[in-house]
Amino acid sequence: MIEYVPDCRFPSNNQYDIPSLDLSREARYCDLPVVAWGTRKRVYKMPGTWHFYVDDYRFRSIWERPEKIPESGCRSVVEPNFSIYQQTPAALSIWQVYRKRWLARFWQSRGVNVFVDLNVNHAYMDLNLLGVPDGWTAFATRGYSDRWKDTLREHQLAGEIAGDRVHDLLFVVYGGGNLIKKLCGDHGLVWIPEQEAVKNLA
Repeated sequence: MIEYVPDCRFPSNNQYDIPSLDLSREARYCDLPVVAWGTRKRVYKMPGTWHFYVDDYRFRSIWERPEKIPESGCRSVVEPNFSIYQQTPAALSIWQVYRKRWLARFWQSRGVNVFVDLNVNHAYMDLNLLGVPDGWTAFATRGYSDRWKDTLREHQLAGEIAGDRVHDLLFVVYGGGNLIKKLCGDHGLVWIPEQEAVKNLA
């Protein structure tokens, strides 16, 4: 049980003080089961990976109580996917990225491994990557059958960030149906079916 959540600043490599992730706590595996936050009872102990590819209201409370994630017993987590759209004001987008990265860095400090979330509007992708160190290899995104080219662009970007470690790249895609499943198979990506297709996990 975590006694308190610190009011603190983590190390940062950017002008907005968005926390820098700890490279030693990047996810190494897509630990199963992969479960959407907010779809299980709070008493549910989950040894796999939480993701946040759900409506924002389902996970807003973790900003107030981020200790819920490590207390669940999970091994890995995808950063919270706070919504950032093309028309989202830049100031709000900075806040959304700050929150997702602060939470991720806090969870790392409590022993949870992290996937960087790439499911943001591409107009804000540079901002979304603040605090992600060069050589990072663990990424996740949401798949969409009508935007399959976005998945390929995000995978290419992940490879550029991984750099010399690209052979260790772990890229997870959640949902998107059979088209995205095939795309993942063709390009060596990990595909996870949407929650509705894995209700037997409960």
